Amino acid sequence: MRRYTVSLLLLLVLIGLWELATPLLAAPDEPQHLVKAAAVARGEWIGRGEQVGPITRVSLPAGFTEISAFPRCFAFKPRRSAACTPPVTAHGGPAVEVGTTAGRYPPAYYALTGLPTLVVQGVASDRAARVVSGLLCALLLAAAITWCAGDLAALAVLFAVTPMVLFLSAVVNPSGVEVAAAVASWAALIRLVRDQGPVRRKQLLALTAVLSALVLARPISPLWLLLIAGCVGVLAPRTRLVELARARGVQLAAAVVIALAACQTAWVVIAQSTRLFGKPVHVSRSTALDRLLSPTHIEHLGSQMIGRFGWLDTAAPLLTQWVWAVLGVVVLVVGLASGRPRARVAVLLALALAVLVPALVEASSFPRIGYWWQGRYSLPLAVGVPLLALAGRRPPRRLLQAFVALLAAGVAVGEEAAFANTLARYTVGTGHGLGLGAVHWQPPLPPLVLVVGFGLAVLAWAAWSSYLALHPTTA
Repeated sequence: MRRYTVSLLLLLVLIGLWELATPLLAAPDEPQHLVKAAAVARGEWIGRGEQVGPITRVSLPAGFTEISAFPRCFAFKPRRSAACTPPVTAHGGPAVEVGTTAGRYPPAYYALTGLPTLVVQGVASDRAARVVSGLLCALLLAAAITWCAGDLAALAVLFAVTPMVLFLSAVVNPSGVEVAAAVASWAALIRLVRDQGPVRRKQLLALTAVLSALVLARPISPLWLLLIAGCVGVLAPRTRLVELARARGVQLAAAVVIALAACQTAWVVIAQSTRLFGKPVHVSRSTALDRLLSPTHIEHLGSQMIGRFGWLDTAAPLLTQWVWAVLGVVVLVVGLASGRPRARVAVLLALALAVLVPALVEASSFPRIGYWWQGRYSLPLAVGVPLLALAGRRPPRRLLQAFVALLAAGVAVGEEAAFANTLARYTVGTGHGLGLGAVHWQPPLPPLVLVVGFGLAVLAWAAWSSYLALHPTTA
């Protein structure tokens, strides 16, 4: 319990600081998701749809009409600070129609994040909804690293929680919960197949909760769980799989998750959740697949998984990208060099799926709507690669200490660089300095306090993750 509590507190601080450093509604499609959340909380799960496209219209208090216009003055304009935003309002008013492109999405995530909008209305409700979303993500990520305690997989969680994961956790966007639930699902299933003996009831309840959170997060989430289970199944000895398949508690947990996945899939089909807008590209699907599997495109998606903030207009600094690229190679080398054959196959399979599945999904609709896949959509699969690579590995002691120190220090430096760079983009605009003194946009806390506070928090998070990796029983 102590391991979980400390992990949760550290993650809440990190996510909370990202939330304060990010202007309201300054995340991908955050206005659309906030409108959807407010509508679901008021009983409108879809709204009134149009014949073509994903847009639906819902009835909300008039204060919500200001939401879509709020970020327009700085979105996609990284050299412009967020000082141009109008005053934040929290008023309601009579019911009016408001459009959202997220109206057809499954309602589970929005039912929770929309609750605060019943009390705080208008633009100001975004911060309250962010608190709920951030708490959900912190609960899931804390469970993941707690399950990995005593194993190098704890460092894999540290590495998997890229700056982009923290950013998504701090805003209103179901991708944040989806990625956090995926990290927890990978950790829980790996722990399940590596343990010996019967599964405890508490472990089964927690496992059912995180797997359910994953399948209910986004339209494509049930597919991610299926692929995650397949990769972990390759890792597991056959005798353990048979033992788990015969356990009544495991059967019941599987039945609950499968039922929820079926309900989610039915919603996606009936509500047509996968309707998308886009610009047609008149090429064959095979040609599209060649483009999507090119090294340039794969590198583009990889950089987005590390960090592409705001309205995808602010990339993580080169230092952060190099840190994750170098550490990623190191993690793969350690995993492939020290793992058993079955473990190596699982790592390579997860890596291949993280590249191929997004390309196949996007290629299926490429001629109709062109490029639409973003790196964050690949994260639920990609985060499993370091977990599979490091779970159960134990290099010689001298190499182990050097590896832990390298990974912890690298992640801390990369996270801090990404945070400070993104904050400066909003306080003074990209290319105008660090934005710690005289600023154009003032976040709720002084920029210097945010940057120093985040640096201390991320050092504590890296140190705690290292401690969990090396101390299985006393943490």
